[in-house]
Amino acid sequence: MKRLLSVLLVVCVLLLVPAFNVKADPSLTYVDITDKLGSSVNTYAFDDSETNADGLPAKGYSVNLSYGDRLEITVASYDFGITIKDNDGTVLAANAPGERNAFILVERTGIYKIEIAYSGGDPVPAEVRFRALRNTAFGPPESVTLPFSETETFHNSTPDNSEGPFYSSYQFDAEMWGALALSVGEMTPEFSDAANGYTSMKLIYPSGKSVTASEVDGKLSILAPATEAGIYTLRIEGTMGNGVSMATANLDFKRCSPLAVFNSSAAEGSILTAGSKLNIEAAGFGEENAAPSTGDFRYVAVGWSFNGLTGTFTDGKAEMTIDALANDGTDTANVEKTLEIAMAYQVYNGTWETKGEFSLNGASFKVPMLPKPTPTPSVTTPEPTAATPSPSIMPTPSAATPLPEPTVSAATSPAPTGSNTNIPRTGHEDSMLGAIAVLLLGGAVAGLRLRKRS
Repeated sequence: MKRLLSVLLVVCVLLLVPAFNVKADPSLTYVDITDKLGSSVNTYAFDDSETNADGLPAKGYSVNLSYGDRLEITVASYDFGITIKDNDGTVLAANAPGERNAFILVERTGIYKIEIAYSGGDPVPAEVRFRALRNTAFGPPESVTLPFSETETFHNSTPDNSEGPFYSSYQFDAEMWGALALSVGEMTPEFSDAANGYTSMKLIYPSGKSVTASEVDGKLSILAPATEAGIYTLRIEGTMGNGVSMATANLDFKRCSPLAVFNSSAAEGSILTAGSKLNIEAAGFGEENAAPSTGDFRYVAVGWSFNGLTGTFTDGKAEMTIDALANDGTDTANVEKTLEIAMAYQVYNGTWETKGEFSLNGASFKVPMLPKPTPTPSVTTPEPTAATPSPSIMPTPSAATPLPEPTVSAATSPAPTGSNTNIPRTGHEDSMLGAIAVLLLGGAVAGLRLRKRS
């Protein structure tokens, strides 16, 4: 019984513990205040009916912003904290302790969320006052085509040219693979003694991911792999001194091919002979990096294919023997073929790791074709037909042939007597009998004539 009571007591404790650890739902209702963006400070109702993820009383607001906008939130009291998020909830900015404002530069058009939380203790105030100011920091980005190189003018964003920030942005289309080499030269302000400088340069990929560079020796530069195809955005930020309205700098943007080196023993488009040797040399961008650091990237030429042949490189070199092509029945003497180079995109992380593979065209050459084969005449075998009966050949009647004169043999063998043996007839017996009959008839006729005379 005691054991049962102990079990029940434990169950009750387990059931009661969550009740004493209930945390308010951190999700907030976000009220759209886009129409209230401006330089005025507005007053909004506040209470403790909602809390943020830290359990503090909070209220949520949302605004619709465009690329290039600069959103700044300023609260009237240090007891309120500011958090600015994107529509997915990722924190983009927050005010530091002892500060009453926070701002963001909008890189993608869309909905942004503002969270105002109270941390001053009881009692919770019934209202909050803050300003949501939007201005155009960048303006529409300038569309450029790589390679791009020119002297650019940056303008102070403050209306009275007091010390303040400047912004400039560019967009360009880049195909996948290769390297983006982007540099901004030293800034030349109106007045050489003014305090001017760059803050940062950010490259934003088509997918939204970004790479940031800081000022080094008064210059900005980014070298990044073009691992996406599409529109890239480059944003430059800096500061101009008091009284400076503009400054200039040299820009140089380009895309480097992943195949940095390609040489061949035959000129592009030349005619190769059967049995000849074709030598090629290839190296990828960054392949010469002998002392890489974590995050470095490179492209490596790993193989080739041409005219039905494939192979790899040894120290960046390869050799192949040219074979003539079988004739396809045309009168073409030479056929153009393209040499393709297999490439690997690699990133260094203690060792070089392959992150992508692709191929690109190296050069085109003309390959000989064997002579057109001589056509063989075709022999047609007739289809078998039913046999046709041959007509009967009847002998043609001719004049009667006179019988030959009888020949009397000098020696004849007498026929055997007393024998039943059938003697075969040879045909001479009829001739002899006919001759005898003629003689007898002739004798009879002669006898009748003599009688009449007598």
